[in-house]
Amino acid sequence: MSGKRGPARTRSLPARLPFYYGWVIVVLGGMSVMASGPGQTYGVAVFIDPMIEDLGWSRTLVSTLYTVGSLCSAAAIFAIGWSLDRWGARKVVVSATVGLSLTAVWMSRVASPVGLFAGFAGLRVFGQGALNMSGSTVVAVWFVRRRGLVVALAVGIGWMVSMAFLPPLSHWFIDLYGWRGAWVAIALLVSGVMLVPAALFMRRTPESVGLLPDGARPQALEPAEPGAPEPQGAVAEVHWTLREAVRTRAFWFISFAASAYSFIGTALMFHQVSLLGERGISSGVAASIFT
Repeated sequence: MSGKRGPARTRSLPARLPFYYGWVIVVLGGMSVMASGPGQTYGVAVFIDPMIEDLGWSRTLVSTLYTVGSLCSAAAIFAIGWSLDRWGARKVVVSATVGLSLTAVWMSRVASPVGLFAGFAGLRVFGQGALNMSGSTVVAVWFVRRRGLVVALAVGIGWMVSMAFLPPLSHWFIDLYGWRGAWVAIALLVSGVMLVPAALFMRRTPESVGLLPDGARPQALEPAEPGAPEPQGAVAEVHWTLREAVRTRAFWFISFAASAYSFIGTALMFHQVSLLGERGISSGVAASIFT
């Protein structure tokens, strides 16, 4: 594993920069969360009414396909987590970006319920799953002492920027090119924003480039001499195995709390344009309400 290499064995470009490379990772993590937008419910919601109107399918059918596609994609989350541990964020983010872009192109050619189910599942796997998870995970690897702050920055800002700009942008694409052409435009947007930065600048761990979490100096982790003051700049981290974590009550309480938003918010976002449309609010205004 690259994490076993000592910080003094290489002087890579990230290690020679005048600032801690982890802040570059924070930006990339936020971009990954932002690029996950087309696979998030707020990214799909704008397309629902135009697709229903054009394809002639019932809202119940489309909603059911989205639900089943989301549930099936949830099973893939375990494989994505394993892939992050096995191959690192760069390979996962690049692969997910390509997968999400191709899925968006697939959505532009949907002509059957089975095809729509496959499209929904792909959007959820690569967008809401892989890109979203990778963005937060890679940032957490690079920081210990400031982990809460940097994850909040990357995930919070990335999520909010995406939610603010993607729905009205998608609505604009739909007005210009129709919903099929808009999916192609989304595919180009995702690959254009994320593919090259992730391939060039994403790094797996600080140790893989000769650094330590939080930008600590190597000597900060060395055992101190008896009576010497505590080293500064590094924080000892408690490590849990998967088996240990799932045996704690805290894990299940946190999991339940984190899932509550998805159980409720997903349905409201998915039907937001339609619900507001029934109140006489145009689709353009409904899309901008996300902002």
